[in-house]
Amino acid sequence: MDFLSNRSDVAIRKEIRGIRDSYHHYWDLLAELLQNSRDAISRKKQTGALGPFFIHLEIDSSNNSVSALDNGIGIPSEKIHEMLAPGGGDKDGIGKEVGEKGVGLTYAVFSGNNFLITSRIAGKEAYGGSVVAAQNWLNDYPGSNKPFFSADQNIQGLPEKYSVNLNISNDTQSTYPLDSYTKISVGNITPSDDTSIFHLTAQQLKVLILSRTAAGVTSQLFNPAEALEFDFYLTTNLPSGSSTEKIDSTYTKPHELVTASNRIPLQTVRDAFVSKNDASAKRKYLGSKTVYVSERRAIDGWSIDVYGVMFPDNDTFKQLSKSTLALCSSDEDESEGATLFQSGIFVGTKGMPTGMKIEPKPGGRYPAYYKRCFFLVESSDLKFDLGRKSLHYKYVRRLQAAVSEVFSKFEDIAVYQGDARATPSEAQKTSIQRKLELQAEWVAAKGLADLNESHIQYAKIPNNQEAAVAAIFHELLGAGVIKGYQTLKTGYSARYDMHTIYTSPDGQVVDSIIEFKHNLDSLIKDLQEKQKNFSDINLLIAWDANEQALKNSGFDLDSIAVGFFSGATHTLTVPVPGIDPIEVILLRTFFDRRKSSS
Repeated sequence: MDFLSNRSDVAIRKEIRGIRDSYHHYWDLLAELLQNSRDAISRKKQTGALGPFFIHLEIDSSNNSVSALDNGIGIPSEKIHEMLAPGGGDKDGIGKEVGEKGVGLTYAVFSGNNFLITSRIAGKEAYGGSVVAAQNWLNDYPGSNKPFFSADQNIQGLPEKYSVNLNISNDTQSTYPLDSYTKISVGNITPSDDTSIFHLTAQQLKVLILSRTAAGVTSQLFNPAEALEFDFYLTTNLPSGSSTEKIDSTYTKPHELVTASNRIPLQTVRDAFVSKNDASAKRKYLGSKTVYVSERRAIDGWSIDVYGVMFPDNDTFKQLSKSTLALCSSDEDESEGATLFQSGIFVGTKGMPTGMKIEPKPGGRYPAYYKRCFFLVESSDLKFDLGRKSLHYKYVRRLQAAVSEVFSKFEDIAVYQGDARATPSEAQKTSIQRKLELQAEWVAAKGLADLNESHIQYAKIPNNQEAAVAAIFHELLGAGVIKGYQTLKTGYSARYDMHTIYTSPDGQVVDSIIEFKHNLDSLIKDLQEKQKNFSDINLLIAWDANEQALKNSGFDLDSIAVGFFSGATHTLTVPVPGIDPIEVILLRTFFDRRKSSS
């Protein structure tokens, strides 16, 4: 079945590349699949179906694949080929559906080289098929042929009932009807740049999905009593471990990241300030509480919902990212996953976040206070380009005006808000909070992938922690697997991580400085910020490395069989004149070589 009709390859590639280039977020594929699922459920509810409804998203880094299953209305077999074609979708941009342009499935097809779709509508047999090597053809790889949709004549379909197998103990298992459904899988995905969903942790993926895609329903920000439309499940298979859990499909509310005693509605503060003429009394009343508000504004005939939070200081975003959201482990982490929670004005539409960020309106009495504020601004009147990449300036101006009206109320009280971290201390947490946090930590620890090295006691692969890399190295040293290192000094916050005296197999004795990294490519930031003097470093030890990211920044990583230092697997050429290549131990490579030689 030729879903690309009879147009020339040049014309089709040009159109599809235009669609692909209209998307610029690394999470866009997740966003498209989830909004299609949510729309399918919405359509099924309109038929009078009672549900319960669900979406099950699976992300597998072992083969760079993503799949989404929903028990929505399904796709008729006669429409599948049409919906895969550019502009062939059945979205009209009218009503409550979050999809608008009808290009989402086309984008999904050409996001990878293994596209599979299975669907069933009520009262019909399941139908589906595949498209192979579409991404290769779009990128004009030698030998790639024009892709086509191949129907599966022997498709079995899914059973009438569906249960999700959970491995998180506090989740309850549910069963869902599958009289109609759609399952879409995209495999063998090659990310277009160094940033990829497959590089994130499971926790980072959860925050990303709930704050940037249709799985994070924003309606409850403005109508807390509104019921959830569907149950949401997330399965992840990542280097750090595998898990399946049920996740509350609501947008993460930033003000709820602090304890109830440390947050207060804006209107409550404004009402209290009426009777407090003295500045010190206002400061004493407000203290370092987080202030939040949800309200509707009318701008140029538009109805615009604005949710806003003002934290007590700019640093709160980073502190909450570390302590509560578990997006990062240090203030210095500036990776994509670590920066998912930040100040700014974010745009939503029809109960769904888009991940789009706009600048605040210029001016104001205290514009610097925007840096401690988070806003989500939403209107069903918004119209986007194909990939929700940009908004017309007239739309942006209206959204800015709505936020500005709310921000002016924050400005009224901001000068009385004390600077203090909003992170709850252990003493402020309830016993239930502590128990749930501890349970989550145990689940995460036990879910890490096994290291499978019998000579040491460290059981799991490092979970994005530099300290874990150092611990594994020292266990290898203690077990005699790596030899010749006599440690003199280590220091977490010191200039360099370890000072050691190294004795080579031929008897050479060298004073050596060793630096530990979880990912070797974090050296890029060290170079950019001139944090390290590379001429002082003798050996680098990391779990793994993104070779392309290193190469893009001028570093060259070359594999070696044997080095001067025991255990060395690579050399790294640093883009600094006069610096000799530095030997590297990549522990993942080291263990792989041991397994292959045993």
